[in-house]
Amino acid sequence: MVKNIINKVRLNLFFKISLVFVLSLVAILISSITIHRLFFMPKKFPGFMRQMVNHAYYMINEIGSPPDLNKAEFIAEKMKVPIRIEYENSIWVSEDGITDSGWSSLYPFEGLKGFAAGFNDLGFCVSYKNKDYKALIVMHRKREGFRRIINSLLMTLLSFAVLVIIVLFFFIRWLLKPVRVLKEGVDQVSRGNLNLKMPVKNRDELGQLTESFNSMTGRIDEMLQSRDQLLRDVSHELRSPLTRIKVGMELMEDNPSKKGIMDDIAEVETMISELLETDRLNSRFGKLKIEKTNILELLKSIKDEYSGKRPEIFIDEIPGDLELNIDRDRVMILFRNILSNALRYSDADGKPVRISRVIDPENVIITINDSGIGIPEDELNNIFEPFYRVDKSRSRETGGYGLGMSLSKNIMEAHEGKIEISSTPGKGTCVTLIFPTEK
Repeated sequence: MVKNIINKVRLNLFFKISLVFVLSLVAILISSITIHRLFFMPKKFPGFMRQMVNHAYYMINEIGSPPDLNKAEFIAEKMKVPIRIEYENSIWVSEDGITDSGWSSLYPFEGLKGFAAGFNDLGFCVSYKNKDYKALIVMHRKREGFRRIINSLLMTLLSFAVLVIIVLFFFIRWLLKPVRVLKEGVDQVSRGNLNLKMPVKNRDELGQLTESFNSMTGRIDEMLQSRDQLLRDVSHELRSPLTRIKVGMELMEDNPSKKGIMDDIAEVETMISELLETDRLNSRFGKLKIEKTNILELLKSIKDEYSGKRPEIFIDEIPGDLELNIDRDRVMILFRNILSNALRYSDADGKPVRISRVIDPENVIITINDSGIGIPEDELNNIFEPFYRVDKSRSRETGGYGLGMSLSKNIMEAHEGKIEISSTPGKGTCVTLIFPTEK
């Protein structure tokens, strides 16, 4: 499951764009924090640090050693700098808030023994330590020093950067909206909707890509219509010569050659009938003859046609009162095509072909399962194409002309239903027929 999620994320263009923006934001934050820390290292301000430490040096001399707390209080009040002194296990502070955090992030100052300075949470601090006591002087409070101005400027720049990244993300998402629309169009075309025309709302490269897509689907549709028209014309033209050949064959004496020729003629007639039936389904004159039909009785009548064939056909869990508004004759053709394939590709001594119903509140779902040789996964998407056969040798012993499943698909679509197929090589095939409850 995790692998599937990772693959979907990896293939999602908008997630990649989002990830780029998030990583950009993280890089900005890390860079800003790093620059900020490096910028405010004491060694970056040698002149400022030297002046502050020298100033603190004179204050410490005034306080003396041991420290004179009265002088320390006078200096803190006069100079407006907080002071903290620790000595003899006692702590004195000139005002509240001067905590232990003031001792952190201070670096020794070269040239004056015992002195250290640096920026921390209190501001710019200078400390002094000898054997008698240690003192901390906040030379610049954090809220008053230039560091606060820099921090405010930094936060403003970061906020602006975040805002710009967010605006750019939505702007690019808007620019790439035609890609999402085009993907939806490709999905519909893959499902057979070649009449789809995608709206072209701009004239940039994405708009040109959409126009090319519309042109491509139009040309494919024209090619398929030309192919279908050719098949219809050829099928009609073959009917007359086949009829004359049959009449001529009837006048010949019975012999093995005659029987073989008659079998070939019968197969060609079956192929022509399937082609013309497909044409009628796609024509506005080939409307379905809808009638209320008992499904169990229809299946039993078809089962009787295959009486004596191996393996057997079992009908499971089909209620006797299940009725549908369907074209009875065409649905019988549908079941004959599927059952013929199931029997042809199953072992005669194997498990029987089972016809079952799947309970669904919105549809009537019939499944036909066999335990035959199965169909390779990479062949499943082509099963419903006219003249397509898994067996590339196209031997008569291994199947017909590859029109049965194509006709079955057309019959289901004419009933506003769907046909689905799943298969595992060596284990069998399952064909699912989904009829809408109300037709």
